[in-house]
Amino acid sequence: MLILALWLACSGPGCVRDPDTRARREAAEAWDRGMDARRAGHLDDAEAAFHKAADLDPDSPVLPTWRAQVLAEQGRVPEALAVLDEALSRFPADTTLRFNRAGLRARQGELDDAAADLHQLLSSGAIQPEDAGVDPDLALLRERPDLALLAPIPSADITAFGPDGSVLLGDRATVQVQVDAPAGVPLLLQDMGEPSGLLRRERVVQTDLDARPGRVRIRLDLSLLAVGEGPVSDGPWLLTAGATSGLTDRMRFDILAVGDRSGSVGEARAEDLVLPSVVLAGHSPPWAGRVGEVLVIMAPPGATAELEGPAGPVRALETWELRDDTQPRWSAWLYPDPGTGRAHVRRGRQDLLDQVVAPASPP
Repeated sequence: MLILALWLACSGPGCVRDPDTRARREAAEAWDRGMDARRAGHLDDAEAAFHKAADLDPDSPVLPTWRAQVLAEQGRVPEALAVLDEALSRFPADTTLRFNRAGLRARQGELDDAAADLHQLLSSGAIQPEDAGVDPDLALLRERPDLALLAPIPSADITAFGPDGSVLLGDRATVQVQVDAPAGVPLLLQDMGEPSGLLRRERVVQTDLDARPGRVRIRLDLSLLAVGEGPVSDGPWLLTAGATSGLTDRMRFDILAVGDRSGSVGEARAEDLVLPSVVLAGHSPPWAGRVGEVLVIMAPPGATAELEGPAGPVRALETWELRDDTQPRWSAWLYPDPGTGRAHVRRGRQDLLDQVVAPASPP
């Protein structure tokens, strides 16, 4: 917390701490204890700590918000609403307090009161209707036709950009897909078209971009090797996000033979869309294991992966990367299943993973 950090910066002879600063420091420490207790699932302890923090720093609208949150998580919604009511009497312009009260009012069935809070937030420009639409409590407003527009179903948008015109046989086509969807709901990508059989997917880079609260923004960069000549018609791809969906346009381009390149220059592979973060959810690097019919090795930033099979080193079919804006989070290599293999992850001379991967069990 910033307040705590500033307080700790004052030390040594000549440092004077006034009582207000000391109270804020103690409030920050109580808030930290509350957060630790909440993460551990000790909600009674968390509520007590947030209550103490709010008493120590009555000028903060954030602290009663956290106390109300924990009370609501315990099912003590009327008490949570009382906390928010009292805080709003002191901080009537605070957006978070009013938004949270609207949600709890809706959960209690007080839809008109929830709508009154939302009207005030919307008229001041503090939130947009879609901000309310992603809140599961405020989604209850959609049960009333006269209130439904206050919390509309959030949109899910997906767009795709592909090669312009044509790609030469043996060259790589770059496809970029952009996703803007509600946060906190499962994301599913489906290829609604027929595979062309002329492309081999070699690399997928998923970049999680900054987004406003309640939304996720993702960019996928696909590198596809043109292995056969002819017209390509890829997609459309369907994004399903909770109760909403979006569809891309179909991409069309030609793969042209040139010079000695003609016919086929390799084997086609999957060209469908994948979200690496979804496929490999639940795993963190370094890790090795099977996903479907391939063996996957995950490595942290700056590390490399190798797979040794019974006949020697195995060549990766493709690579995946996950990034936050420009910062890498992990890389993954997908290999044909060699049966028994030995997975290595190294960073410089340091071995991060040295694991024997046994043959897949029969179904």
